[in-house]
Amino acid sequence: MKPTISILIPTYNRVGLLKKSLLSALSQDFEDFEVVVSDNASTDDTPIFLQEMLNGAGHPRLKVVRQSSNIGMARNWDVLVKLARGRFFLVLSDDDVLEPSALRVLYDALTQTFEAPLAFCAVRGIDEADEVKFTRSAPNGSLDALSFAYGVLSGRFYPCLCATLYDREKFMATLSFSGSQCQMAMDTVVLLKLALRYRNVGSTSTFASCYRIHNNSASSSSSIDLWMRDMELLAQEVELEAASVLQDDLERAQLKQWLEVYRAHMLRHLLLSSPRPNRTIFEAYMKHTSKLTVLGIWDMVILTARLIIPTPIEAILKRMRTIVYPQSVL
Repeated sequence: MKPTISILIPTYNRVGLLKKSLLSALSQDFEDFEVVVSDNASTDDTPIFLQEMLNGAGHPRLKVVRQSSNIGMARNWDVLVKLARGRFFLVLSDDDVLEPSALRVLYDALTQTFEAPLAFCAVRGIDEADEVKFTRSAPNGSLDALSFAYGVLSGRFYPCLCATLYDREKFMATLSFSGSQCQMAMDTVVLLKLALRYRNVGSTSTFASCYRIHNNSASSSSSIDLWMRDMELLAQEVELEAASVLQDDLERAQLKQWLEVYRAHMLRHLLLSSPRPNRTIFEAYMKHTSKLTVLGIWDMVILTARLIIPTPIEAILKRMRTIVYPQSVL
């Protein structure tokens, strides 16, 4: 009998963090699920650990496949989606973790929203010591496509892989993760395309997933140039989708405006997280910011502080900015 939900774990050379991720997946209080791991040709002790898990008692839900060579991140995700037997699936990165209730609350949110292709939950950002560094809330109930798109593009919502349950049939009808030209933001492209096509998504305010922040994560270790390229590709791909599925000119204009918000939001993040002031990012930031808001002025204060005053004071200024503008929305 096929399971209702498939938890899909792509992994590569992260055996230490994988142990926590896999344990959180196997500890769900939802009754009917499977866990499928695809090892993308790891060279560390990942194969040994996974074999030990398969040989151990009490893990009949677990299935493991190993790629003979590294096929890339997006293709590894797609392999897992094809291997999944569940009606719904969630991709759990090998450094993220799920709360025990994650599948249950996401399943309820998705199945209670008519024709929704996906549902997402509130998420916590944690570090390597499992300490919470940020949170992103989510509403309860259904969201129309444009409200969801605004929440994602403005940074209000954070429907990362571990916080999103997909309807597998709707996903596979026309989409794949590797179908996007983006190298890092392909999951966001998929989210937005599905929402625009089906016009609504499910949502739950329950904090059911934890996204891990660390220096070796794919997002943290990627270059600024790659993120800037992805930012433009995402906007292009989403605009193209909107042109084909949105009939209302006003809706298309709104989405285009929100994509500008997304660009500025991402550029601000890159600007403030860069080890030193970066002229290329700054010029792009000013290009996509229609006016110098109070928030923009505060960003400039932080950048100036980075040059002329010690790091601890800069950290205090950043903390004050987070308190005043917790969502970082333009």
